[in-house]
Amino acid sequence: IRGENGAGKTTIAEAITWGLFGVDLAGSNRVDRLMHPETGGMMVSVRFIGPDGQEHRVTRMRRYRGGDLLVDGRKATQADIEQVVGPSRYWLPVFWPQTVGTWTDSQAREFFGWLLRRVEPEAVLEALGPGYAPALAGLRLVNPEEDARAVRREIQEAERRLEQLRGRLEALREQAAKEPPAVTEPDHAEALARLEAELAALEAPDTSALEAQIRALQGVVAEARAEMASLQAAMEDPEEIQGVCPSCGQNLPPERLAAVRKAMEARNAERRAKVQEAIRRGREANRQLKLLQQQLEALQRSANGERRKALAAEIDALRQRQQVHRLQVELRERILAEREAARERVREAEEAIAEMEAQIGRLRQQLDALRAYIYKHAELQAGQLAEHLRRVSVQLHEIVKTTGELKPVFRLRYDDLPYPVLSTSEKIRAGLEIASLVNRLTGVDYPVFVDNAESLTHFERPEASQVFVARVAAGEPLTVRPMEGVLQHG
Repeated sequence: IRGENGAGKTTIAEAITWGLFGVDLAGSNRVDRLMHPETGGMMVSVRFIGPDGQEHRVTRMRRYRGGDLLVDGRKATQADIEQVVGPSRYWLPVFWPQTVGTWTDSQAREFFGWLLRRVEPEAVLEALGPGYAPALAGLRLVNPEEDARAVRREIQEAERRLEQLRGRLEALREQAAKEPPAVTEPDHAEALARLEAELAALEAPDTSALEAQIRALQGVVAEARAEMASLQAAMEDPEEIQGVCPSCGQNLPPERLAAVRKAMEARNAERRAKVQEAIRRGREANRQLKLLQQQLEALQRSANGERRKALAAEIDALRQRQQVHRLQVELRERILAEREAARERVREAEEAIAEMEAQIGRLRQQLDALRAYIYKHAELQAGQLAEHLRRVSVQLHEIVKTTGELKPVFRLRYDDLPYPVLSTSEKIRAGLEIASLVNRLTGVDYPVFVDNAESLTHFERPEASQVFVARVAAGEPLTVRPMEGVLQHG
């Protein structure tokens, strides 16, 4: 295939790939860029000899609203095409050898995992030796990279919890070292008991006789008051006397009316005299009552009264100070109990931290074992590749500049040079060696498209029944024809 830059040489490769698998040369199904902007769609028809030895035709049509896919004139799905063409995962590394230069480590490892014989976990463990088996016990090792990511997440979570435990331990240690407050108020229990006993020993004076006389005099005063009230209520008013007989209703003669008033006045005079007598008795009783109360007070004062009063005041003051002492003791005991509980929690936290550190250690051992497993697995895969490749090899590790550690990788090299530094011709030759390997191991005869072939003077023919060689030819239109002389048969 010859032509000027932009003539459409690579477009032929894009068309074949899209027609068979619905993707572009980058493996993306976003292919609107391939469609001419002035048309309403695009169509590719690919005729080929399939693995069954029969000729087939795949036609793919795309419009802005939907499309069709036909195999041998019948509507089909992509799965139907792969039944005829072969697996899509192997197409691009063979047909478009530049693909291998775009792979990441994980993509390269995954691709060769599909391509090569499965390396069984038992074979990897045996190659590692018995020292790694305990750390890897319980892991299925179907996807060790995912196992390693899960272990890293566990380590991160465990380290987060460990940091929390250490912070809690620091707080508990501060609480466990806290000194309780001193009891500055002394214990007054003994002194208080002694004063209370002394107060109880002082007998009160016998005032029962005086109290009986006082009660009797209080009764006399009450009787006098009651008598005065009764007499005053019985007093009569002469002005209220009517001049009519209450029995017959006749007017009373003047002499009779005068006699009635006189008798009334005589009764009032007798009542007033009795009131005066009651007043005198009450006053006398109050005088005697006051004297008796003075005697009672004097008797109470004379019989240890002052001492009892002083003792009571001293006892009250001591009780207040004893309450302060009790509160200080309770506070100290509470702080001591909290400190002892904190010390117990410190021991528990230290045990939890030790267990967490041990768990992190086990997880790190498991992660190290998984790294060794992944490396050994890659090494065994690389060993298989080495059986089939001559100039292409696999780099399995690199040195991390910041730490100096070995980091597992899976990178292709050509003549022991890393892929990014290769020249265009070396990259093409490396891709062709991989393409031949894929066709050889899969048994599928995919064609190979060599782009930028002008950078090569010659190259070994890849193991493919059809090879497209695209060269830039200045000033020439796009032409497609059989060509010899650029291939070297190995």
